[in-house]
Amino acid sequence: CQKLIINFLDEAIKDCGFLNERTAILVLYLLTHENGTRPLKTRVELASDLLTEANKLNVVLDVLVAEGLVLLLPELPENRYQLAHDYLIPLVREQEGEKLVAELELDRDIAKRKLLQERPHSLIDKAISSVFRWMGVN
Repeated sequence: CQKLIINFLDEAIKDCGFLNERTAILVLYLLTHENGTRPLKTRVELASDLLTEANKLNVVLDVLVAEGLVLLLPELPENRYQLAHDYLIPLVREQEGEKLVAELELDRDIAKRKLLQERPHSLIDKAISSVFRWMGVN
């Protein structure tokens, strides 16, 4: 029975499309907690956790909801998503989710460092440009 569920999970991930498989695994993983619960998350919360993968989120959520793996819970002000069944939690967490989340956090740290490295230069460039404008030099 567990093998059948794993195959279903794998097929649903593949149904998201080759380019979206990593995002699908991440979304399923983000809809679980290590303590064995299924948290409710909004699209915005998932997108913020995904960072670079966020542009693929709509397609992935649509497929996972259609496949019955993720529940769409209409709420105000924003809809929430939840993994459909408790028995999926250990299977999802055994997938490559932890590794992908670690990669995602590394990507986020690299992006932050790059931004911090670029920011001082842009401030210096702006200051220099301002001085040149003040001096009337083009």
